[in-house]
Parts: sequence; C-alpha cells; structure tokens
Amino acid sequence: MSLKDEIANHLITLLNGDKHILSIGSGIGYIEKQLYNHNNNFKIVAIEPGDCNNKWAGDKINLLNGFFPSALSGLYSNKDFDFVYASGIDYVFDDESYITFLSSLIEFGINDFLLTEIFVPSNRIKVLIKDYLKRTLSLIHVYNMGQFWGYLRTIDEHLQLLKIAGFTHFKIDRYKHGAYWIRARI
Repeated sequence: MSLKDEIANHLITLLNGDKHILSIGSGIGYIEKQLYNHNNNFKIVAIEPGDCNNKWAGDKINLLNGFFPSALSGLYSNKDFDFVYASGIDYVFDDESYITFLSSLIEFGINDFLLTEIFVPSNRIKVLIKDYLKRTLSLIHVYNMGQFWGYLRTIDEHLQLLKIAGFTHFKIDRYKHGAYWIRARI
C-alpha cells in the first residue's frame, strides 16, 4: 500500500459521516479520488495552487486553482465543509508564511483541521553525517545540492507554530510509511 493510499484510508476512518470535504493542496487529486471511490456521496472541494491537473480527480471533484482561502471566495464558506485537511503542504512555507496560513484557517472559521503527510528531519547519525558532508562539499563547489526543496520541521516545531496560530488541542500519530499527521483543534 502506498503512502497516499494509507492517507486516504486514514481519512476515511476519520470522516464519521462527514460528507462535505475540503482538501487544501490536493496536487493531482489522487487522495481525493480514493475518497470519492470509497463513497461517491462525498462532496469534495480541492484547492491546488499549482497547475490544476485533474489527472486523478476527474469531474466528480471540484478542483479550484489558487490559494486558501481566496480560492473559495464567493463560492464557499466554512459552513460548507464538515472536514478539512491538507496533505503534504507544510514544506512549502517558511515559518512566518506557515503561521499566516494556519491562522487563515481559524479566521475562515475552521476549528478542526488535519495536517497530514508531514515529513520530519531524520535524527539518525548516518543521515546527519551524509547531510553535513553534502552541505560542506556544496560550499566549496564540489557537490551541487540542487534546488532548495522545502522546509523540514520537527513535530515540536509544528506544534509551536500551530499554537501561535491559535490551535490548542492536538492528536499526533505516524503512518507506517514514516510520515506523520497532526489533528489540530481549537
């Protein structure tokens, strides 16, 4: 089972009769498609800031191109959704932008939010040494690190930023594939 399938199955267990779902950062819509395949009564709105590619989402999922919450402006309010989640989005934000995004959830009226597919930095000594060597070789132009791919935060750092944004209650767990999830509530 892939990580995306594991996430979709996890979401299905959390829905408890919820049918109106908001996905923030849906990518190509694979998870949303899996949710819809499980229950075609789900009404799913997915927001993706990148090029909207309906590869998996199909026409059963309302895919909006843009950023939360502006992509919903004039179309939806917080009352239109029973369940809100974001999958694999945290790495794109620096801390200030991340707090702004998390605060915008609360300002929009979302008081229960699932942040899923969170990857944290490894603390294994072999990985740390390898990373140190790559960075050192990059500084002396012997190794090309490539494009900056995003921010990694520890779970404690995620919790601190969620608290700054206004969330107060948290449940945290880990998928078999190694990624984490945090359910944040007010």
